[in-house]
Amino acid sequence: VGDASIGRSEYVVTRAADLRTDYRHGVGEFAIDLSGVSGASDLAALDGRTVRVEQGIGHLLVTVPDDGLRVVVRSQVDLGESRLFGTTRDGRRTRAMNGSTDEPTLTIDADLGIGQVEVRTSGGAR
Repeated sequence: VGDASIGRSEYVVTRAADLRTDYRHGVGEFAIDLSGVSGASDLAALDGRTVRVEQGIGHLLVTVPDDGLRVVVRSQVDLGESRLFGTTRDGRRTRAMNGSTDEPTLTIDADLGIGQVEVRTSGGAR
């Protein structure tokens, strides 16, 4: 899982067109901030998309917009926990959803070896 990168990496995505299908990180702090994606057409462009995020060891943080987007998270942590929309769960496989079924839906598949996967809305401060 992950790659050879070490340290802190952050991707700030402000347009749906800039969102990649896959992200990978080795060890450390890895953040993907989607909170800047806004506007009905940009959020609609995320509908049906799946983003796969892999990391070896550390803290994996994905921040999504507060509203206008339904987010489905499938989290796999070999050793550690998942904190998804404010709820912390131990265990290997965790699933959570945020948003309304009538909103565009983005799926996040997070895979982490050791550490914590955290997915929160931009208003959900630590």
